[in-house]
Amino acid sequence: MFLFLYGCTNVNTNSMNYTPSKTDIVSRNNGDIVNEIRLKEFIENTETGQTDSIRVVGYTKEGDPILTDLTINGEQLKVTRDNTRDEYGDGEIKTFECEKILVEGKKYSILGCDGYEIPYYLAEGN
Repeated sequence: MFLFLYGCTNVNTNSMNYTPSKTDIVSRNNGDIVNEIRLKEFIENTETGQTDSIRVVGYTKEGDPILTDLTINGEQLKVTRDNTRDEYGDGEIKTFECEKILVEGKKYSILGCDGYEIPYYLAEGN
């Protein structure tokens, strides 16, 4: 009986097993952005043509993490979106080449991504 009940529970174990690292930029639903200074440094590096990489961890309203890895090789901005931990997502890891990061106040979006028609939401703070 226990195994039957355990098998019927709706638990997203991937979400519970992920813990952001100290260097990750974390965008919480309450408007807090952890390591926002590091995000701004990365954006500056994209504008000056330096090589850099970061990870942004965003959370769905249900609390599932979505990981976004950004890499700039001096010229091209590459974005890899991993929503395999999102219970309601498509469970895929997708990579896009993008043009730039748009900053509007404390809202960060990525524009001009191949295969992604609308601006890619990255983080938003208060």
